[in-house]
Amino acid sequence: MSDQRAINWRAETLRVTLFRHGGDDALGAVWQNIVGRAPEVDENRARDRIRREQGPYGSGLLEVVTNPIRIDIRILPLPQESPGIMLLGDTAETEIRSIGALIEPWLADITATVALTRIAFAGVLIFPVEDLLSSYRELARLLPTVQIDAEHTRDLLYRVNRVKDGAYGFTYNRMTTWSSLILKRFMMNPSLGMPASFVNDYFIRFEFDNNTPAEHAEPLNPADIVPIFSDLVGMALENSVRGDRP
Repeated sequence: MSDQRAINWRAETLRVTLFRHGGDDALGAVWQNIVGRAPEVDENRARDRIRREQGPYGSGLLEVVTNPIRIDIRILPLPQESPGIMLLGDTAETEIRSIGALIEPWLADITATVALTRIAFAGVLIFPVEDLLSSYRELARLLPTVQIDAEHTRDLLYRVNRVKDGAYGFTYNRMTTWSSLILKRFMMNPSLGMPASFVNDYFIRFEFDNNTPAEHAEPLNPADIVPIFSDLVGMALENSVRGDRP
């Protein structure tokens, strides 16, 4: 792209998903093994073999849900009293790098005992803009292969999977979704007898899901797991800076 103006994305959610092979390997207390302390919430559904752990971490909440098939690790925003979109506290780049640095050592530790067939790194990023026209102008800049008439465009949703060659015998799926978002907030007027009103907030929304192919059913090489995860994180950072990558 010729126009490289930075967008200060904020993260709404980030997620790491690991698909297990077999599911009988012992995971232990995943949240504690990742963070180094016990979580605030630790729920076990023994019959369904589902465990949910959650606690504060960084600017948000770290949630881990495990079952015999997969491990989901999410960073969620802290609850807020004021209306609006709940976002993680720092910039998206900082949050993405933070979760990458947090997960990599734990991944390296479990590769000897936990067999994984797939890895995914996903998230939702938000950027506020002045108005609807501004949102489509930004999307036109971020989507260089899409012709967008910003002045006459409405309800744009663009989704594409830009597969990317990997160094491990398969291609990565780089699934991205780009859209414009309007949030209507209900504003109470304190003056008696005056009607309440709605206020519109405008955003561009970028959703990514970078993952290894579903067709790969055999366990990944343990030595490749951390480099693959690092690749998926790097792809998200690249899209956040450079937009859609043909």
